[in-house]
Amino acid sequence: MSDSKSDREINQRRRGRPFFQRLVSRVSGDPANPRRWWLWFIVLFVAPFIPELLIRLIAALAQAKGCSAADTSPCALGPLDAGFLIAVMLTLGVWRALGFAFGGVLVWLFACLVAMSHMWRGLFLRLFGAFILTSVASLLPYLAPMMAMDDLRHAGCQPNEGGVGICMLFGTSLGDAPHLAVTAGWLVLIGLPAAGLAFLVYAVIAIVLAIRARRSRNAPAAH
Repeated sequence: MSDSKSDREINQRRRGRPFFQRLVSRVSGDPANPRRWWLWFIVLFVAPFIPELLIRLIAALAQAKGCSAADTSPCALGPLDAGFLIAVMLTLGVWRALGFAFGGVLVWLFACLVAMSHMWRGLFLRLFGAFILTSVASLLPYLAPMMAMDDLRHAGCQPNEGGVGICMLFGTSLGDAPHLAVTAGWLVLIGLPAAGLAFLVYAVIAIVLAIRARRSRNAPAAH
């Protein structure tokens, strides 16, 4: 009976922990099994950019088949055209950029920062890694769609902010997706402050935890 009562008390204390304490406990994790956390970090970081990676893969497969980006006839890759597949991936990349600009980057960046905290030991390494990651996160999600199209531009496909002209790629019209990819670059103006805010929150938590850990280590010696 007493055991069950003590278990209930422990569970109540755990549930009663403030949200902030539960949050910082995630950020402060020691790098146990860093290989697993490296894998999680790579998955978290790469996953949002799958559309752009697939654009490069589709273009490479089409070119290996002998197709050219400037061809006027469709280039079939199985049952679908290469140009159609690129248009779909490019649209997904634009929607990703839009979602990140309006809050998605905070969730993604913080998840990557938590994984990184379990990979490295030491305040300096964590803050340095967080700064580099934040710098990338403030630019790449919004510029990636346009960057994926850079090597595929030709006379019949000149994406621009004004949406002027038709972009024909591998014999297929991509619609408005290439023009939207160029316009998505302006979302950096929204995503940059959001990423900076995430870095500041993470830096404050990491510094506070480092100070607390140092005090706890020095406390036994004081007695």
